[in-house]
Amino acid sequence: MVTATLPAVKAPPKKKTDWITPVAVAGGGGMLVFGLWYFFRKKTAGAIVDKWVNKGSFSKQAMPYTTNADSQTFEVGVSYKNTGKEAVVLGAEVVITKPNGEKVQPTVDMAGADVGEVLSKEYNISSVDQVGEWGIDINIITEKGDVLDTFTGIALDVIEEVEEGDWGGPGVILSSCGFSVTIGPYSPPVPGDWLPANAELDRKSFSVLITAAGGKAPPEIDTLPAENITHESVTLSADLVDEGFCSGAYCYIEWGKTISYGNKTTTVRLQPGQSTVVDIAGLDPDTKYYFRAVAEGRCVSPYLVDYGQARNFTTKAEVVTGFSLGVVGAPSNATYWNCRIEWETGEEADLWPPIPIGSTWHYEGEVLSSRVDMTISCYEKSTGGAYVKSQRWQWLFRLYAGRDYVYDFSDIFEKWWEV
Repeated sequence: MVTATLPAVKAPPKKKTDWITPVAVAGGGGMLVFGLWYFFRKKTAGAIVDKWVNKGSFSKQAMPYTTNADSQTFEVGVSYKNTGKEAVVLGAEVVITKPNGEKVQPTVDMAGADVGEVLSKEYNISSVDQVGEWGIDINIITEKGDVLDTFTGIALDVIEEVEEGDWGGPGVILSSCGFSVTIGPYSPPVPGDWLPANAELDRKSFSVLITAAGGKAPPEIDTLPAENITHESVTLSADLVDEGFCSGAYCYIEWGKTISYGNKTTTVRLQPGQSTVVDIAGLDPDTKYYFRAVAEGRCVSPYLVDYGQARNFTTKAEVVTGFSLGVVGAPSNATYWNCRIEWETGEEADLWPPIPIGSTWHYEGEVLSSRVDMTISCYEKSTGGAYVKSQRWQWLFRLYAGRDYVYDFSDIFEKWWEV
């Protein structure tokens, strides 16, 4: 029987699906949508560029501004910029929240702004009639209500209430809030310069400059924000901006738990552009402190005096321990370093064995509130042995918890410095 083998019949080839066109269309459409979204998203934009508080004659004060509950009003100022791609109508919406939760919201003043234009608005808020922190929320909005930029923080730190009294009575407060007075060289009064007896001074914040004709200018000093805040220590500093009439100025920082301060740092003589930096220890945890810089021109009597901005800080609630230490500037043949510390109180800390140059020692123990006798050495080997270079610093400074230190081997006269 002969069996014939028929040739296999091939199925017609499947038609290839062409995905290029739909993918291209979908991708192109997606890019178009994304491009339109991105363009219009960026078309209208605005940003807060400055904000301040006006209180009495103290204008353009940084927030939070420390004051008393003196029942006098204050203003909030805001500068904001059109950072978008077209002219737009903008406004600064300001909401003040008093310590009791009551909200004060002035009417928003809308105005047109060209591209890149900066607008500034000041809003009268209310009388300062409550002790505590006055919160603030700022929104930069368009006429359609879109929010372009925001800020949330504290506008006022109101620390005490002022009591009224009768002029001339025993124990009354003649000026019912803080003010600064700079008195120039004495000269006999000219008729009409002095207030009549029993004149009503009212309860206002003000700054007074009393000088003779052609009076001599006082120095000018800036109080800088507090730094290195721990549970029991802080770094305070100030910059001398202008020496005024006298050559140089004698500067210090007042500090304490109230605006009466009660403490002051060591006085140093500065030239314009120089700073005083002071570490203060022994503070109470979770406590608010107030401080301001003072500059005195002592070439005349009475002194020419200027006060920097009043600021505050709050110490941390938790106890901070330990510090970190690194070295730079070691000789080229040194590859390891170590450190030995002895506090005045007798306690010791020792980094051993040596660790590589470039590594940081993280000391986790208690940092005692006293100065130190510290020896830093560098070696060729990790086992120590003959050291390449060694430096000893005795009783020149103190270590503070929670800080990072670096020591420079290249200059034995360079003091310890923090980074």
